[in-house]
Amino acid sequence: MGFKVKDIARLSVCKDFRLAAGESGLSRNIKHVNLMDSEYDTDAPVGEKADSLFDRDAIVITSFLFLRKAKEKMLPVIRQLYLDGVSALAIQMVCFENLPDEVLEFADSHKMPVYLFPKRDIFLENVVVGIASAIEKSDDMHYLEERLSFFLEPHLGQMNRDAVADELFPDRRKPYRCFYFLFKQPTGEYVFYHRVELMNEHAPENVRIIPYRYGVIAAVFGDHSIRVEKLETSLGISSSEAVLGVSRESSMRECLSHKIRESIYAARYGARLKKNVTLFEDLGIQQMILPNRDNFWLKSYCNTIFEKLRNYDQNDESELLNTVINYVRNDLSIAKTAEGMGLHQNSVRYRISKACEVLGLENRPVEFQGAIIMAVYFNQAGEIS
Repeated sequence: MGFKVKDIARLSVCKDFRLAAGESGLSRNIKHVNLMDSEYDTDAPVGEKADSLFDRDAIVITSFLFLRKAKEKMLPVIRQLYLDGVSALAIQMVCFENLPDEVLEFADSHKMPVYLFPKRDIFLENVVVGIASAIEKSDDMHYLEERLSFFLEPHLGQMNRDAVADELFPDRRKPYRCFYFLFKQPTGEYVFYHRVELMNEHAPENVRIIPYRYGVIAAVFGDHSIRVEKLETSLGISSSEAVLGVSRESSMRECLSHKIRESIYAARYGARLKKNVTLFEDLGIQQMILPNRDNFWLKSYCNTIFEKLRNYDQNDESELLNTVINYVRNDLSIAKTAEGMGLHQNSVRYRISKACEVLGLENRPVEFQGAIIMAVYFNQAGEIS
């Protein structure tokens, strides 16, 4: 994660950059921007070990002006940059129209991207500042996303949760509701973070925007009347590019993390059903199961039910588990299950009766129904989350 070499081409200050070599290294991280002026003006580097003149994971910007009369030094310099762990190089074409073949071959073979850009009216300092600013913004967004992930940890103490809430959501007027826009097609991280930044600039004053797992949390405070259409318009998000999950409204400050998770669960549930907008309150039994997917006792109980039926099927070459799943999904209707599976109703009755026996619940039909309903929906929750 983080700012990548490939994100360089998306910056306006780098609009004239042309990739000359090292295409297979475009996914390398960039954490720093260094300007190379005359570090190797006097002597060419040996190129055998790192000399740490430049930062690891940096993009180095240079005009190679100091090589105007010593083009043969270019390969040793680039070899030294590679040994220093530099991620990429951008050369302003002041002294040379083309790079030597051995330089291009070295960059390609070592997956070290090399960009070329014309002189014109571009100042190297402006390029450095532009890229550094983009890295900083990307880092800021990444920090917000990490803090939100920490805030959503289910076992986080209330004191720590309140402290993070004060940091992420300083204006928490009541009531509030959370929306989660889950994008259908992920983009590059820099492009995504840049878009989130623009959303924050255009969002209404009472809306806080934070990125989360290639989606966007929009927490709306102190506004009963907020509508999905208004929010989508102000943020510039269309229903064709994202599914939306909506939490229940709340006036309890300590419930903010729950409301954010509600919106996330609703969006993921809606994505599975290919729905554009899903309210958490419409999730039915999944309102209880999804937030408790990691509960040891619930997981153990539901997995044991599936395991018993699966083991019986393997030993007897039957389809009890598949029949039980279809039975639950067809509202416990023998007729609908038989029709959907292409079976006679008596065959379905026999399989359900046998499943009841395998689970040791043949004399407790109500408990049997509750058990298989819980197990099937728990398994479905795993597919959603």
